[in-house]
Amino acid sequence: MQEKLSLENLTVSRFQESPPITLAARFGRYSVTLAATYGSSGETLSARKTLWVVPWRMQGWKVLLTFACIAWVIAARRRFRRAWYVLKTGLPPRDNL
Repeated sequence: MQEKLSLENLTVSRFQESPPITLAARFGRYSVTLAATYGSSGETLSARKTLWVVPWRMQGWKVLLTFACIAWVIAARRRFRRAWYVLKTGLPPRDNL
């Protein structure tokens, strides 16, 4: 099946360049509704879609930093254990720590 679209006329709202909602800092679930007319008789087409907006460009670094810190703690836990032993007892760490 092959679909083809030829667009002859298009009108958009005047907020096309700057949307009414600033999506850069908004996180959440949104519903998008399409209402269009087509054909010479003005048939209507409507659709509704629900989507999630995640501002990954502004907030993604926090998630990556959290994952990096968790990975570092997991990788360095043996050193933490040995350092805690030295601080607690004042003795050099044993080999099996």
